[in-house]
Amino acid sequence: MLYNRLETVTFGRLKQAVQKICRRTFEEKTLGQIKTVYPAAYTFRQEKGLKCYDGTTKQSDYQLVVDPILHQNDASDTPRVKTLSDSQPQMSAQALLLRKDVFHSKLIDIVKEHHRKWLGMLELPVVIPDEQLLRWHPKFPLDKLPDIAPSELPEPPVVKTYSSAASVLEKARGMISERSAKALENVAASAPVAADKKPPETTVTLFPAPSSSAALKGISQTLLEKIRAKEAEKLERAMTRPETENKKLMMMSRLPDLARILRTYLTFFNLSDYF
Repeated sequence: MLYNRLETVTFGRLKQAVQKICRRTFEEKTLGQIKTVYPAAYTFRQEKGLKCYDGTTKQSDYQLVVDPILHQNDASDTPRVKTLSDSQPQMSAQALLLRKDVFHSKLIDIVKEHHRKWLGMLELPVVIPDEQLLRWHPKFPLDKLPDIAPSELPEPPVVKTYSSAASVLEKARGMISERSAKALENVAASAPVAADKKPPETTVTLFPAPSSSAALKGISQTLLEKIRAKEAEKLERAMTRPETENKKLMMMSRLPDLARILRTYLTFFNLSDYF
């Protein structure tokens, strides 16, 4: 809406609108993750002197500006949009739906990549082409996938600041009087030097290696391999089975119960002799 009104879409205004509609936190990290998934969706730049709406940013500060990419002749993953004017294309409802479908498709591709790696780490690796995959493996940890790494967004120009007397003295040496320089040297010498503390490194294992259970002791390894091979084959068929075949199997699984109900009904009313 802001884009169609030819207004500048800053991150502050975008954040307020998204959090009001979705009731969820929206930060620059989220915007960077969107750029990672769909890099051809938006352009980002830093501008200065724009009106502020968040109450914390000064008008003289740089702000992140987000512009949608709506008209690319050669971009296969960016939908083309009809323009109402020659100056700027319009963000229509059709364009929003197309961009949503493209974004969803790219998210699915990322999950498929994690799923492919996970299948390769099983005791009996399973290889399924993406075009044949219709559902995830039952044990695939879909809720434990790592967060999408955010892409870098444009940063405002760096304004050099001085946080210590030593840095001020180094910059202003030869430009101030000897008395002032000596005073700065005394302050710099008395200032404590902070030691660099590195955070402890943590190693996160997304897909831990399967551990053999003690209950399988005494069972021949050949039998275990046959059972695991059959289970892997069964799961592979389940992941590539069409939905129509799933419905057919579900209906067939209900036949014994239906036969039992019919038999009870016919026996109760003594109608079994008529069939």
